[in-house]
Amino acid sequence: MAKQPPNELTGRSQVPEILTGIIIPLVFASLVVIGRLYSRFLLKNQWWDDAAIFFAWLFAIAVVAIVGVETEYGLGHMFSNIPLRLRPIGIRLSYATISTYQVSLVLTKISILLFYLRILKLPYQRILIFITMGCVAVYGTVFFLLTFFLCNPVEGRYEFDIRVGHCLAYYPILTASAALHTTTDLWMIGMVLPHILKMTLPLRQKIALAFVLTLGIFVACASLTRMAVAWEFLNPKYAQWDSFSFAIWTTLESSLGLVCASVPMLKPLVRQLMGLKPSSKPDVMKNVPRTRGPERRANPTNEYASNATTLWTNGGGGEADVDGIDLRPIKTNQTARAPTVGAISEERLVTV
Repeated sequence: MAKQPPNELTGRSQVPEILTGIIIPLVFASLVVIGRLYSRFLLKNQWWDDAAIFFAWLFAIAVVAIVGVETEYGLGHMFSNIPLRLRPIGIRLSYATISTYQVSLVLTKISILLFYLRILKLPYQRILIFITMGCVAVYGTVFFLLTFFLCNPVEGRYEFDIRVGHCLAYYPILTASAALHTTTDLWMIGMVLPHILKMTLPLRQKIALAFVLTLGIFVACASLTRMAVAWEFLNPKYAQWDSFSFAIWTTLESSLGLVCASVPMLKPLVRQLMGLKPSSKPDVMKNVPRTRGPERRANPTNEYASNATTLWTNGGGGEADVDGIDLRPIKTNQTARAPTVGAISEERLVTV
């Protein structure tokens, strides 16, 4: 096991700034993820998307922990002040950081896509979700493996002597990773935004919900910024400090992903903190269509409407709407919940 190296690192250090820049975002992201998991516990509505975000969170913690250890082996110090014997260990840790970061990002995206399966019910939407999920898993696996097999022989990446072996250029790989992650973030926003725009919610609430669910734009910006700062880090001609900005943006991107995936689920917790009864589901899960055959769902925009399925029929007479369709129910599988004062009128149960 390597000895503790702090006494060997001299000169000005950026370690305090690095630790501040990686710990604060993780603490905030951890609070949001814990709040999300607690909200699901309140509703007893846990699913695979919660499991995926939980493991993504664990890997994000691992990213920050590895970066913290890396500061003991040169991270945040000038290259000229890092002893040669510490550099191979620092490089091993940096590759461990990058591979762990890839796993965290992939699991976060899969969690979001699994959540989409709960709110997007049309066949073509679900096909697109599964295709996107497969693409994320494939390119995530490829980049994870490339991290470990950049050089031939494998141990070549741990040395500074070019005679050890042949290594692939890492910046093009990093650029491809950032491009694919950014494209996926924007694509996932485009998948859910039409669903929000079609919801029958007040305009202010709809705008707020759209803003929350499009926070992935900030993750995309973090990914592009990380790619930009990597150019200086990977180019010895310009680099003076050992991956200071690169380490911060790497951890920031994984933490932002956790926040964006978890904020839409916090409404039950917020309502509990306000002394209100937690709602049965997030706003984004309302108005989920179920249109098999003649079945129509009871009004999903009504806060007192049940999840019951009511069958309506064209009775050829009686009270009819403008299309001549009799709105009298012929079968319900559940009684709608009523407010404490008065009963819900039949018109309020009709799907708009």
